[in-house]
Amino acid sequence: MSDQKEDGTTTEKKAIKKKANWLNVGIYFSTFAIILLIVLSYYSYFFLANTTKTLSERLSRLEINLTSDNKNIEQLQNLVSILQQASEKSQALSEKQEKLIADWQSAQQGNLDQWYVAEAQYMVRLANTHADALSDPKTALVLLQQAAQMLQLAQDDRLSSLRQSIADDISKLNSQETIDTTSIYLQLNALNSTVDQLSFPVGSSEIKTPTIPSSDISESWWQKGLNHSWQMLKQLVVVRYNGSSTLPFMMPDEKLFLYQNLHAQLENAMLAVLNRNETIYQASLMRGITWIEKYFDQSAPLTQTMIQHLEKLHDSKISPPTVNFSETLQLFDQYFSTVKQVQQQ
Repeated sequence: MSDQKEDGTTTEKKAIKKKANWLNVGIYFSTFAIILLIVLSYYSYFFLANTTKTLSERLSRLEINLTSDNKNIEQLQNLVSILQQASEKSQALSEKQEKLIADWQSAQQGNLDQWYVAEAQYMVRLANTHADALSDPKTALVLLQQAAQMLQLAQDDRLSSLRQSIADDISKLNSQETIDTTSIYLQLNALNSTVDQLSFPVGSSEIKTPTIPSSDISESWWQKGLNHSWQMLKQLVVVRYNGSSTLPFMMPDEKLFLYQNLHAQLENAMLAVLNRNETIYQASLMRGITWIEKYFDQSAPLTQTMIQHLEKLHDSKISPPTVNFSETLQLFDQYFSTVKQVQQQ
């Protein structure tokens, strides 16, 4: 019996010990699984973080690339626009060239005389503008001479009146007196620089202070006081008589203003020379001459010299007579009208 009890106890102990072993194994496996899960969680976290960082960097790169692509697209669009404009200009130029070629071919077919006449008409119009509006007869003369040479190349007998009219216009321009506006301007500038050297008449600015006579000793005190008061009152207002040839009294400040006004008149005349405005030119010089004769010392050599130069310049012409070539231009219109009527027939 005792042996059986011992065997049963031993068996129970073995069973308990076996359960404990399995429990330990389960705990070990659970701990290992938890540790593995934690490791996997950390690994997954770091993997996801790394993946997120990589994706963010790639997204940033994509955004940069997209921005760069947009800029490239804009540049390409601008380039396409420039190319389109260049193509349009090239097409317009090509059309002009085709028209010139067509005109030249037409001229080669028998209209070469009309081309010469058209060129001569254009030159005469330019000459008319230079002679009438710009007051430039030199350039107008050169243009007329070129127009005459162009008409010499034409073989049409109906151009004789045109050739004679242009020859008359050239003769008119050659007969005109040449006006050297540059020389006139430089002379006025030299006179303007010497204005401040003009002198005023001696004694024109001197004021004689009246002297108060000394009182008589025999006079009483009230008579002396009355005479003194009378003399002081006489000094408050001084009336002088100036003859017709005597200059009025001028203060020093007024002299400065007179110099400045004279400068202004000469500068107005210089500006009128540049604009070829003869009315303002002569009026400014005449006003300057009048002021010099009225206010400055007429016995001074500089005053006389300046008056003489200004009078000479006043008589000079700064604008040539008006010349236009309207009659010649009308002859051109009549010629082309006649040619058109002949072609229509």
